[in-house]
Amino acid sequence: MESNSNGRSRPVSLPKAPKKGGNILLPKVVQTRKLVSQILNDLKKRKKPPSPFQNMVNQADSFHEVNTNPNLQNFFNTDDTCDLLSQLRDVLIVCSMNGIYFGDRMSATPPESPYTSRDPSPNRSRSPSPSRSKRDLSNRNKSSGILERILEVLYDIVQNDCRYKVITPRPSRPPNALQSIVLDVAHLLVNQNPYSPGWLYELGMAMMPGFNIFNDVLRAKLLIFYADSLIPQLIACQSDTSDDIIVASSLRQFENSSYINITINSEDPIPPGNLPDSEHLPNSNVDRSDDEYSFNRRQSAARKLSRRLSISYTGDLDIDAYYVDSMFTPLLYSIIQFISVEDSPLDTLYQMHRTIGIMILCKPDLYNDVIEIMAHGDTMSRNRAVNILFYFWRNSTGHPSVGEALPNVGYMHDLSVKEKQNDTSIKNSKRASMSVIKDVHLHQFLPHIFLDTRNGKENKHASLTVTKHASIVDMHGQFIPTEHPNACVQCFKPISGFGLRCGGCKLNVHFTCYNLADGEFLTEYSVESGEHKLYKLSTPRYCDITYGQREVICNDSLKNIDYKTAIISKTVSGHSFRLVNLFTLVLCMVCRMPLWGVMHQGYRCGSCNKFIHSRCMKSNESEVQFACHSPSMSEGDALIEHEMLRLSFKTYYENILVPEESISSYSFEELSIMMTTLQMQENILNNGIIAGCLIIKQKYHNPLFPRSKQFDKFELQEYSELYQSYLEGRKLPLSVITNEYWEGISKEPPLWIISCEDYLAHLASIIKTSYDSEPGFIDSHLSVYTAATLTIPSPDDSNNPAGILTIKEMMKWLQKNLGFHNSYTSKILLQQMANYGFLERIDGHPILFCDESVGEILDHDCTFPLPFAIECSPTVESLITAITACLSDINISINECGLLLMTKRCWPDSFLSRYILERLIYAVIEWVCSEDDKLLIIAREYTPSQLKLPGVRDEMENKRNGANQRQPSAMPSVAGGGAYIVCRKMLKEKYIINWMSAIHDMNQGLFCDIVFDQIEMLYENKSEQDVITETEFQSHDRILKCMIRLWHAGLLFSAFKDMIARWLDDVYHIMKHQSNIFVELKTLYKIFNASKSSTYRYSTTDQILLSTENNNSDVTDPISLVTQLFKEGDAVELTRALQWMEVMVRTGIGLPGSIFSDFLPLLANLSPSIEQYTTFMEVMWYQVMIGLGHLLVRSNIQSIISDVNEAAFEMIKKINEGGYGAEIASARSFVKVTIVLALYSYNCPLEMIYNVGIFDSLPEKPINLSHPKRLSNFKDSTQGSNLTADDPLIQCLLMYAKFDKLEVRGDIVKGFWKFITSAGLIFNKNEFVNSCIPELLPSVWKELSPLHDTSSDITLQLLMKIVWADSRFFLASVSKVFEHSDWEVRFDGLDNLYGLFSKLDEKHDIQVSGVFAYLGPIFSYLVGCLWDEEEFVRTKAITYIRSMQPQHVRLAFKCWEGYFKTANVREKTLLCKLMIKLNAKFPDWEVIEWNTLLDALTQNDENEQVSTSDILESYMRPDSILVIGLKQIQDGGNSTPGQRVAESQNLRVIVLTLALQMLANGIEVTQDQIIKLKHLVLIHLGFKNSKLEMVNGKSNVSIGDFEYIPDDFAQNMIITSCLGNLKRVLDTPIYLKSSNNILEDTRLAAEQEEELAGGVFVDVVLALFNSSVDMSTLSHLMLKNWIELLLMIVYKHKIEDKRNRQLEENLVNAMRKASELLSKDVTEENKQLIIEVSTTLLKRAPMLTVNILGKYIITLGKLLTKLRNDSSSSLVMSAKIFLRTAFISFARNGLFVLIFKNQTVADETNTELDMFRVLRDIIRDEVIPTHDENIEPTYLCVEPIRDVINQLFKFTNRKIVSG
Repeated sequence: MESNSNGRSRPVSLPKAPKKGGNILLPKVVQTRKLVSQILNDLKKRKKPPSPFQNMVNQADSFHEVNTNPNLQNFFNTDDTCDLLSQLRDVLIVCSMNGIYFGDRMSATPPESPYTSRDPSPNRSRSPSPSRSKRDLSNRNKSSGILERILEVLYDIVQNDCRYKVITPRPSRPPNALQSIVLDVAHLLVNQNPYSPGWLYELGMAMMPGFNIFNDVLRAKLLIFYADSLIPQLIACQSDTSDDIIVASSLRQFENSSYINITINSEDPIPPGNLPDSEHLPNSNVDRSDDEYSFNRRQSAARKLSRRLSISYTGDLDIDAYYVDSMFTPLLYSIIQFISVEDSPLDTLYQMHRTIGIMILCKPDLYNDVIEIMAHGDTMSRNRAVNILFYFWRNSTGHPSVGEALPNVGYMHDLSVKEKQNDTSIKNSKRASMSVIKDVHLHQFLPHIFLDTRNGKENKHASLTVTKHASIVDMHGQFIPTEHPNACVQCFKPISGFGLRCGGCKLNVHFTCYNLADGEFLTEYSVESGEHKLYKLSTPRYCDITYGQREVICNDSLKNIDYKTAIISKTVSGHSFRLVNLFTLVLCMVCRMPLWGVMHQGYRCGSCNKFIHSRCMKSNESEVQFACHSPSMSEGDALIEHEMLRLSFKTYYENILVPEESISSYSFEELSIMMTTLQMQENILNNGIIAGCLIIKQKYHNPLFPRSKQFDKFELQEYSELYQSYLEGRKLPLSVITNEYWEGISKEPPLWIISCEDYLAHLASIIKTSYDSEPGFIDSHLSVYTAATLTIPSPDDSNNPAGILTIKEMMKWLQKNLGFHNSYTSKILLQQMANYGFLERIDGHPILFCDESVGEILDHDCTFPLPFAIECSPTVESLITAITACLSDINISINECGLLLMTKRCWPDSFLSRYILERLIYAVIEWVCSEDDKLLIIAREYTPSQLKLPGVRDEMENKRNGANQRQPSAMPSVAGGGAYIVCRKMLKEKYIINWMSAIHDMNQGLFCDIVFDQIEMLYENKSEQDVITETEFQSHDRILKCMIRLWHAGLLFSAFKDMIARWLDDVYHIMKHQSNIFVELKTLYKIFNASKSSTYRYSTTDQILLSTENNNSDVTDPISLVTQLFKEGDAVELTRALQWMEVMVRTGIGLPGSIFSDFLPLLANLSPSIEQYTTFMEVMWYQVMIGLGHLLVRSNIQSIISDVNEAAFEMIKKINEGGYGAEIASARSFVKVTIVLALYSYNCPLEMIYNVGIFDSLPEKPINLSHPKRLSNFKDSTQGSNLTADDPLIQCLLMYAKFDKLEVRGDIVKGFWKFITSAGLIFNKNEFVNSCIPELLPSVWKELSPLHDTSSDITLQLLMKIVWADSRFFLASVSKVFEHSDWEVRFDGLDNLYGLFSKLDEKHDIQVSGVFAYLGPIFSYLVGCLWDEEEFVRTKAITYIRSMQPQHVRLAFKCWEGYFKTANVREKTLLCKLMIKLNAKFPDWEVIEWNTLLDALTQNDENEQVSTSDILESYMRPDSILVIGLKQIQDGGNSTPGQRVAESQNLRVIVLTLALQMLANGIEVTQDQIIKLKHLVLIHLGFKNSKLEMVNGKSNVSIGDFEYIPDDFAQNMIITSCLGNLKRVLDTPIYLKSSNNILEDTRLAAEQEEELAGGVFVDVVLALFNSSVDMSTLSHLMLKNWIELLLMIVYKHKIEDKRNRQLEENLVNAMRKASELLSKDVTEENKQLIIEVSTTLLKRAPMLTVNILGKYIITLGKLLTKLRNDSSSSLVMSAKIFLRTAFISFARNGLFVLIFKNQTVADETNTELDMFRVLRDIIRDEVIPTHDENIEPTYLCVEPIRDVINQLFKFTNRKIVSG
């Protein structure tokens, strides 16, 4: 280091970077690299501390151990790391001294590192970075590994090792030595690669964790590293030349620190000479440790870089600029997050403010980074970011006026806070604000023209007449009431015309009410008036102008700043001049001329209260002649000649005094600005005269004259009136931009366009986003600057998408796009934009223009701080998110800051996207609705601890609690919480109402849609966050509650009704999709004020709103809403009205019955559709179902529904004839609701109506709501009456039943059933039924179809009741259907019959068994269709019958049985025939009970009264028949006895046939029943003397003698029928069931189970064979039946029974008689059957066959001999088979000996019998079977000889052995 003459070290100049090639390597470079590599290797191998996450786990595991052992701590020895890192630092120092560098000093590419992407800042939306250049990629490949390794090690040490202190500190190594060494290494690493932004960025990011890890002292040094080394070097990298000396400047700070001896051995963060003492505190954030040369050089570099750094969001930068810009956000966030004013020492705070100031200086758009932190940071970081934004960009952001003033950010203010912390009295006050320094100069009042918002189109809604008793903060910080957005803060009256307004907080005040502290003074002076001397008072009014906080950073000298007042001031000749805005015209103390202008007119001396022009203040005269003296005033200080006044005015305003002939060439905007300026100037002139500040001398001058005659009008008034006449006539054109804006918001541009802040904001955003640099600016009235000074900017300078423009560029833009001709109007417009914060000078100075005559610079760089919402930039998203974050905070001041940003930068505009409006409206709604949650937090956290309410001013709390009240109340609604609510209410009225009103005025429909959608989204998000499961109705109830809250808050204006309408529409559609639900929406119940629900409790906010904002409490009730829509006469509105009625009723709001009666004529006059009629009826029904039916008198309901049905009948009829789906559905619902209302009106219990299931839209059970009206004791006075089918309503219902398309027949049937059974007001139910049957019965018949099974119970019950009363109509209806010639009619009728019998069940069997006899013929129709002539009918009938359930079949047969018992012979005959046919088709069906059949067979003919007439004939027309398909019975008069006997016998045959068929089909029968049947069969066959006896307790039949009369036709018919059925019985394997319940012997039970049912009839068959009847005389068919019966007995039944020898004998005798028939003249078929029987007997019972075998063989031999020539006959083949079987079976048993011994085997001629031939033909080579395989086979052919020879040698005991 070298020292200069002042003893200060002079920085060592670094060698310039080489122009080409790589680094210049010194001789010892290789050794140095090896040494560094060795150190890095040792650092990597060092013992590393545990990770922070592991420490957290260990601390959790050892929590108990730590508590029990306080000496246990987490330590780590960092000595090795300190030693190695010190070595690395020393090597780097040596390298720096000797010019050894490890990196490419020209490279702009950072080394690779594992933490490249680390960003400790909040989430930030950046534009995509461009691709790296080829040079960057090549340099990356050439990058040295040394720096990369150093950076990796350094990052590891900062993250891990620096968390621990030195275990054994010593003077040479204090506890934080490692952190200090790390900072030293970081300083040296900056110099290793100073021209690489990438490397510097990575180095800065590697050190960023130090803010979290280092202590407060070392944080100051870390800030020095960034402020003096890293950031300046990053800026230098962006310079066009590489010889910038900023690097040396940054090193100077490092060298002054004596980094070896001082930094390590002491923890002082700043050298003693650099830290300001408390007695001489710096007056700004400027770094006083730097000399003026260094500061200016750094400032110059920053200015050169400002435009490049301020466009970091545009995406068009090179990679170097991104590295520079990307450092600021994480650095700023780290500073904000880890450095606090209360906990940090002064040196850290000082360096923090220095660093922030440098960042603002280097990056003009740092506000974007601050907004990012506000948007995404935590609460503490957001609050600090808000303070920074609203401190340094206060002119653009505005300042809070409702909430507590924000803490100032400067170092001086932080020092004051630290002093307060040491004050015990302040420290002990829990409610005191420690960080707020009140600033009395926040308000910057300006002249303003207020539009009359109460007249004309401006007052379209409630936004301009907000609720009374609101409050705002006045100029002195006190709270005053107001009722108008333009209300004066003093007199509370609206301001119209000229007034004063603060551009930062929009505070308004009349000029006459203006009393701002230090804003006026009072001076008395004398006036000569002839002989009299008068005294006047002068009360000039003004407002001091404060400097911008950034101006302190951007200006080199601070001599014009008064830090105690923050007012722009200058000291001249003892005067302390302050720049002011004058509201009264005064004269200059030097030139005695007026201070013309409307703003920034001049300066005021704070001591003598004199005013002066800025040009006069710098003249020599002021220094020589006018020294400052005590305040005094003379007439000369206020007196001016009229002509001089006029001439001075013309001189000042000559540029805007346009001749009338030239006005047409000006635009509307420019002329408006001129007129507004002149009118404000005129008011200022008049105010000066009124205030006594100005006396105009004329010929008639007299101070006592009236003020209106003080002076004559001159050009000021003339031109003002002229301009206004042109503007009012709309004679001038509007620019395209202006016209689009005003058309977009649907308003006419006002005459005073410069007073419209929203328009100015829109214009500023357009200038910022659409600027271009094309030439063409021509000013014909240049007064402040000349054409020579207005140069066209170069392309490089004009490429400025970030919005940094010069004044010249903006004026050029105004001329081109707005058509401005005059530079003065451009100045006024731009300055007005600056006054309202839409643009600023880049240095923060509030004044854009200064007088050129005094040498001030004109063309300043200007910026548009903060993004506008209409910009196409990612910063807009951050702005919206920041506003949302501010509104979510509990702090009132933070809320107000968010609202200021919203109203200043997001004012509703037609160019504003819907997305932004939705986001902001969502935030506003959430803010309004979160009040209860905020109050809970206050009650829980603030009030009990007596903490200061967040953001609430102290004076507000004092006012609420009382000046002398020391103990605050407990509840927030009474004490602090009430103040908090009032503050929120003030924010709403000051900001939110006007902002929301602007959206409403712009597009009411859009406003309604967005607000409603955002309310829905708000509660959807809350439900997801709170994991709340709620129904759609509960959600809509919360939505409605929020809407009411917003309405009470005055935020919905005239859109409230539209939103309620949309809400009702939504709820209606939900109800339509969930029609079975009734709900109770308490909020809807509340808003219409129908009744106060006892279960509802108001929240705290509701109480306040209802108590203070009752001006909107008169909400239109539902009756008036619906009535209004009814009277509008529109079909659409009528539908909505009816839907709303339905919603209100179904949600619990009952409507009186008179309302329906009154609405019915209105409804009829509108020619409603059937759907509207239906809705009207449904509303009444819903009211009944919801439990409010007592409001509807039943007689009124009867009258209403009757009238409605008469009016709608023809419409319904047309719909039935040709309607479409929707109409039919509506008509169907109409009929249904008519039925249920009719039932209710006739006093049918509601529960029964519900159970009948007519109306689909019903709950699971009648709803039981909690409304008090349900508990009313109201009694209906409706009287009962007699009702018949002639009643108009009943006629309509009966007619509706015939409308097939409506499909309401079943519902009508249900309704009539309830009329008959449950209607309490119908007295003549039986007569009513009889009168309705003719029209009702067809409907009941059709409802029997299976398609209507849902109403089966009711339909069948009603049918039973009708049939029981009078069955004629029903039977006639059925007969018409099934006797119809058209088969399709019969085909369709089957559905009804099937439905009838498939619906029968047990309860009908018990209840209405008496009507079963009438249903028997109906079932016969169904069965008869099985044999219909049409196949389709037959198929359908068989399908239906087969699908019937067993219980239904049983009951149907019971109907048959009942009919059979009461029917005559003919009916029984026909019925039995059907039964026989049905049983044949369905064998397992017991078509009639056994006992009934047996009784019918046992009846005596003489005891039976035979009737030839049908029991149904009296109920049917003469031309009808009973069963279709059966022979029609013709009554030819009375039948003869013979005919009756024949009919009776025929019936018996049929019944017997049915019985045997049922038995053969396996119908279950008991043993007693079958024995009885056997007896009846014997009797009917002709067995005489057969008896039925009881033997041993069992039934037994004794068989008598069979008498057969061949000529008896009846006997033959009976025998044929019986034998045919007996064959089936014998052939059926069915076992008998004993009639005894308990069998005595299990063995007998087993035997009983084996007995076949056919076995009972075996002896009957054998008795036939063994009778005396000559069977050869029987007919072929008769004989065949007998033989077949015998065959079945032999084949299937048990014929060998030792217990029944008689059966065997009878069987043998029967076989013998049968064999005799072989030789008689019977048919060959019967003979073959006989042979088959013999063959079967031979196989089943060979021993029985032996008795007849010999004779039978001879008989067959004769037969074969006779047929010897017909060998192919089947009879011959059967006989041979029998003989061959017999021979094989009995060959060894002497069969052949038996044949030859006792029989003649041949005659002489062999013509009758030739047995030998027979044996020859039969016996072949068959082998006689044997059971022993060892025996040789024996052939049948040798067996006759063997048998004979064996018999010959029988007595010699010898036996032939087969050879």
